[in-house]
Amino acid sequence: MSIVSSFGSRAAFWAAPRFCLLCGLPVDPGEVPDLPLCPDCAAGLRPIEGPRCSICGKALISEFDTCFACRAGKRVCTHIFPIFDYRGEISALIRAYKEGHRPSLAPFWAGLMEKELRSRWPGWVLAPVPPRPEKLAMHIWDQVEAIASCLERRGIEVIRPLKRAPSSQQKLLSRQDRSLNALKSYSLSPQAPEPLPDRIVLIDDVYTTGATIEACAKALLAGGVTQVSALVLAAD
Repeated sequence: MSIVSSFGSRAAFWAAPRFCLLCGLPVDPGEVPDLPLCPDCAAGLRPIEGPRCSICGKALISEFDTCFACRAGKRVCTHIFPIFDYRGEISALIRAYKEGHRPSLAPFWAGLMEKELRSRWPGWVLAPVPPRPEKLAMHIWDQVEAIASCLERRGIEVIRPLKRAPSSQQKLLSRQDRSLNALKSYSLSPQAPEPLPDRIVLIDDVYTTGATIEACAKALLAGGVTQVSALVLAAD
């Protein structure tokens, strides 16, 4: 079953005539009412199915219970749940959201995350991973904050206890350099609430090496949080 048919219509943000965001074909608003996608592209939005790593949540291929990457090193964030694999239609849709500046997709992503948050972490407080300050200085919109704001309006408790120092972009670095860069980049904000909640769920868009989630989790644990999990749209 596709993710669209599972969640039903969320909102009608696109005025006719519409065109599929992925393939460019004309779209009948009645076919896929909650997304600017044609039925064929919408059918490709399938969540991860089958066995997952018990720690990072990525799909397991030949491993059992825990993937090789998570066995190689101890993680402080021991429960990460990516909804999708970052490939195919999902990678294209996330890129359109982030790089194509499609904030109207935020309620759709928030709807998917809300379901997981309420079923997996009831009562936990949500915290978005903060953006690079350079982005904010350039007035580039924060796509993770847009989702967090939608979730806040839906009744999910959200705090913003983290700050990010100016640093290199993670996607431009090697795996080892990502970890070092992330560790020095994230810390508690002076505006973080005191005391911090006991249990926090981080949210982000794409999970790759886990360096960002780990760095944020370490900052929260050092600030008194007892448990940190993470929910992401997709794992690369």
